[in-house]
Amino acid sequence: INLNPGESVLYKDISEILKCGKVPVVLQATHRLISQEYKNGKLVFVIKGPAETPAVARLFFPGKKKLDVTAVNSKGKKVDVAVQKDKETILLRFPNYPDGVTVKVT
Repeated sequence: INLNPGESVLYKDISEILKCGKVPVVLQATHRLISQEYKNGKLVFVIKGPAETPAVARLFFPGKKKLDVTAVNSKGKKVDVAVQKDKETILLRFPNYPDGVTVKVT
Protein backbone atom coordinates (compact mmCIF):
# COMPACT_ATOMS: atom_id res chain seq x y z
CA ILE A 1 0.00 0.00 0.00
CA ASN A 2 1.33 3.42 -0.93
CA LEU A 3 0.18 6.42 1.08
CA ASN A 4 0.60 10.02 0.08
CA PRO A 5 1.02 12.83 2.62
CA GLY A 6 -2.29 13.55 4.35
CA GLU A 7 -3.80 10.14 3.51
CA SER A 8 -4.67 7.42 5.99
CA VAL A 9 -5.66 3.78 5.80
CA LEU A 10 -6.94 1.09 8.12
CA TYR A 11 -5.63 -2.40 7.56
CA LYS A 12 -7.30 -5.43 9.08
CA ASP A 13 -6.42 -8.96 8.04
CA ILE A 14 -9.73 -10.73 7.34
CA SER A 15 -8.29 -13.57 5.29
CA GLU A 16 -9.18 -16.20 7.92
CA ILE A 17 -12.77 -14.98 8.14
CA LEU A 18 -13.15 -15.06 4.36
CA LYS A 19 -11.40 -18.42 4.03
CA CYS A 20 -13.07 -20.30 6.88
CA GLY A 21 -16.05 -18.21 7.77
CA LYS A 22 -19.59 -19.24 7.08
CA VAL A 23 -21.17 -16.99 9.67
CA PRO A 24 -22.00 -13.40 8.67
CA VAL A 25 -20.16 -10.77 10.69
CA VAL A 26 -19.45 -7.03 10.76
CA LEU A 27 -15.91 -6.64 9.42
CA GLN A 28 -15.56 -2.90 9.91
CA ALA A 29 -17.63 0.02 11.14
CA THR A 30 -16.84 3.72 11.18
CA HIS A 31 -18.24 4.26 14.67
CA ARG A 32 -18.98 2.24 17.82
CA LEU A 33 -20.19 -1.27 17.13
CA ILE A 34 -22.18 -1.90 20.30
CA SER A 35 -23.39 -5.42 19.60
CA GLN A 36 -23.84 -8.01 16.89
CA GLU A 37 -25.53 -11.38 16.74
CA TYR A 38 -26.15 -13.88 13.97
CA LYS A 39 -29.09 -16.21 14.57
CA ASN A 40 -31.60 -18.02 12.36
CA GLY A 41 -30.24 -16.50 9.15
CA LYS A 42 -30.32 -12.93 10.45
CA LEU A 43 -27.42 -10.65 11.38
CA VAL A 44 -28.47 -7.92 13.83
CA PHE A 45 -26.07 -5.23 14.98
CA VAL A 46 -26.14 -1.81 16.66
CA ILE A 47 -23.89 1.12 15.79
CA LYS A 48 -23.73 4.42 17.71
CA GLY A 49 -22.18 7.57 16.32
CA PRO A 50 -22.40 11.35 16.37
CA ALA A 51 -25.58 12.89 14.95
CA GLU A 52 -25.42 14.25 11.43
CA THR A 53 -22.48 12.06 10.46
CA PRO A 54 -22.54 9.04 8.14
CA ALA A 55 -22.16 5.49 9.40
CA VAL A 56 -20.42 3.02 7.12
CA ALA A 57 -20.19 -0.71 7.82
CA ARG A 58 -18.72 -3.54 5.76
CA LEU A 59 -20.22 -6.97 6.40
CA PHE A 60 -19.16 -10.46 5.48
CA PHE A 61 -22.34 -12.22 4.35
CA PRO A 62 -21.36 -15.28 2.28
CA GLY A 63 -23.45 -16.96 -0.36
CA LYS A 64 -26.44 -14.63 -0.34
CA LYS A 65 -27.56 -13.03 -3.58
CA LYS A 66 -30.69 -11.29 -2.34
CA LEU A 67 -30.60 -9.51 0.99
CA ASP A 68 -33.18 -7.68 3.03
CA VAL A 69 -31.65 -4.81 5.02
CA THR A 70 -33.66 -2.75 7.49
CA ALA A 71 -32.58 -0.22 10.09
CA VAL A 72 -34.30 1.72 12.88
CA ASN A 73 -33.12 4.29 15.39
CA SER A 74 -33.62 3.89 19.15
CA LYS A 75 -37.14 5.32 18.85
CA GLY A 76 -38.14 2.75 16.22
CA LYS A 77 -38.09 5.22 13.32
CA LYS A 78 -36.95 3.78 9.98
CA VAL A 79 -33.45 4.74 8.89
CA ASP A 80 -32.59 4.70 5.17
CA VAL A 81 -29.70 2.39 4.27
CA ALA A 82 -27.73 2.37 1.02
CA VAL A 83 -26.56 -1.18 0.19
CA GLN A 84 -23.69 -2.09 -2.12
CA LYS A 85 -22.93 -5.83 -2.57
CA ASP A 86 -19.43 -6.88 -3.60
CA LYS A 87 -18.96 -10.66 -3.86
CA GLU A 88 -19.18 -11.86 -0.25
CA THR A 89 -19.07 -8.47 1.43
CA ILE A 90 -21.69 -5.78 1.71
CA LEU A 91 -21.12 -2.07 2.22
CA LEU A 92 -23.85 -0.25 4.14
CA ARG A 93 -24.19 3.53 4.52
CA PHE A 94 -26.73 5.21 6.80
CA PRO A 95 -27.01 8.21 9.13
CA ASN A 96 -25.65 7.88 12.65
CA TYR A 97 -27.66 8.43 15.81
CA PRO A 98 -26.07 8.98 19.25
CA ASP A 99 -28.53 6.49 20.81
CA GLY A 100 -27.76 3.90 18.12
CA VAL A 101 -29.12 2.40 14.95
CA THR A 102 -30.19 -1.26 14.89
CA VAL A 103 -29.55 -2.90 11.52
CA LYS A 104 -31.03 -6.27 10.50
CA VAL A 105 -29.75 -8.18 7.48
CA THR A 106 -31.54 -11.35 6.36
